[in-house]
Amino acid sequence: MCTRTRAYLTLLREYKAEIVMIVGFAAAAIMYADMRTFINEQTRTLTEINLRLSNLEHQTQK
Repeated sequence: MCTRTRAYLTLLREYKAEIVMIVGFAAAAIMYADMRTFINEQTRTLTEINLRLSNLEHQTQK
């Protein structure tokens, strides 16, 4: 094994926990942003459905 590869693997072994932690934080941030977008879309959809049902109730009561 060449010395560069050995040095790289040694460095990787030494900082493995930090690398995993940083990747985990990045993944959590991406999932949070995606979930927030999804929840905003669902809120908008449910508000629209509620408005339509409200309008239908008013139309049937007339």
